[in-house]
Amino acid sequence: KALIIQEKTLLLSGLDGIYTYDIIRNKLKKSFDFKFTLKSFISHVSTPLRRLLREDVSIAISIDEENILYVKNKMIVSLNLFKSKINFKINIPRGSRPLNFLKMDLTSNFDEGIYFGEYFNNPKKDEVNIFKVENGKLKPVYIFKKNTINHIHNLIFDKKRNCVWILAGDFGNGA
Repeated sequence: KALIIQEKTLLLSGLDGIYTYDIIRNKLKKSFDFKFTLKSFISHVSTPLRRLLREDVSIAISIDEENILYVKNKMIVSLNLFKSKINFKINIPRGSRPLNFLKMDLTSNFDEGIYFGEYFNNPKKDEVNIFKVENGKLKPVYIFKKNTINHIHNLIFDKKRNCVWILAGDFGNGA
């Protein structure tokens, strides 16, 4: 599965790890080994089992030249690709994963960092958080009050308007 597409490389995930593919040299290099479990093997037998068990890396984003954040097994993981070393892991408080990350840089009027909105089953419309990943922890930066939305699908930075669009779901006044 393709995770991150860069100018000269692709970052890929598979059953057993994360790979870096050098487009120019046509070379595939294993960057990190996942711990192999029976559950991860079973999840790759069929698509329905894969969706049910959610053992795959669901999303990833580059932090800088060496480091990425990815989501796997209800955890946000910071990985140094050059050293094949995990910097930190953060448990996702609710749900199995965020649907997307947003990287804010110094060109905006917002604090630099990686942000995401909570995505979980929320039929009672409990509070929903937008988090910033900061120093190996989740920092709530905004909280939607109870009875406002179900969950967050995406955060999108609009350069022209210098704002962040929050895409919420799923039904009626919860979207």
